[in-house]
Amino acid sequence: MKRYLIVLAVSCLAFIATDKPEKKYFRYSKTVENSFVNEDGNLNGKFERTYDAHEVETGTYTNGMKTGIWTSTTVQGKVIKQLTYKNDVPDGKINLYFADGKPRVTGAYDNGLKEGAWTYYNNKNKIVKNGIYSKGVPKGVWFFYDEDGKSIIEEYDFDQQKQLADNRAALHYSDDEIKFQSDYMGKSYRYREVIDVPAPGARPLGGYRKTKELFAKNFEIPQDIWFTYVSQTYFATYKISSTGSFGNVTISRVKKSNMRYKTGMDFYFFTEYSNHLQRVNIDERTLYHFADKIKEDFELFYGPWILDNNHENVDGFVQMNFVVNQQ
Repeated sequence: MKRYLIVLAVSCLAFIATDKPEKKYFRYSKTVENSFVNEDGNLNGKFERTYDAHEVETGTYTNGMKTGIWTSTTVQGKVIKQLTYKNDVPDGKINLYFADGKPRVTGAYDNGLKEGAWTYYNNKNKIVKNGIYSKGVPKGVWFFYDEDGKSIIEEYDFDQQKQLADNRAALHYSDDEIKFQSDYMGKSYRYREVIDVPAPGARPLGGYRKTKELFAKNFEIPQDIWFTYVSQTYFATYKISSTGSFGNVTISRVKKSNMRYKTGMDFYFFTEYSNHLQRVNIDERTLYHFADKIKEDFELFYGPWILDNNHENVDGFVQMNFVVNQQ
């Protein structure tokens, strides 16, 4: 019996030992990834991303798939995002926070589909968008508010597919750069508004311009990009159903951009370090990490979607040009 237990213990230790620790350094970067890789070459176990020796993202992989609670923190150690995964898809509560601890987004997923009440806030703790999802489909009446959380920009009943209020035409936009505070870096950045060519057949609740502004205010610019110049193009595809659901998002990097593409979104960001930049060859992994953040925030902040009367479903595609610290 004792011999059996010893053999079993040795076998267990041998199995555990197949998960080898792996440390990845990013070229011209302060980012380091610490993880474990199993004998099949898949990430398995605890994952940690640090920036300048500060822990900024932690989670767990099971045979290459995200599982359990994943947490993002600022370089100052404040929790700004918590999201639960199961088999590599969101499943459970999602909470995004501002650095002061106030809510940014509250909601939940069920097997990758948005479920229940979703609420989006601004940094004044005012609700800017809210409504209910059921299996990824928007239900009932949704609202999009102005920055003060009082005036309705748009009110739409998704059950009846009927617009109840539309004040988008009364909005006034500034051509100046807008200054935001990044909770991820604890520093400010400026965003230049660019008018986009919308995708045909559908638009997000509140309109493209307000939704794009909401996206830009909340977009997580990877830490390594704050100190250099970037001009990178990504191509997004997605599906919108007649019910307003939004999914099947893919983001791919485009090596050669086409700024004249008929369906495009241009984002111009200028970080607080614009006067102290270094021109470097950014690590490919940083640019793919950038793509992951675009996909995550695109799914989070765009939608629900309203389709034109003559469209039942839309296979959307858009070229996204991200320009950081360049004119």
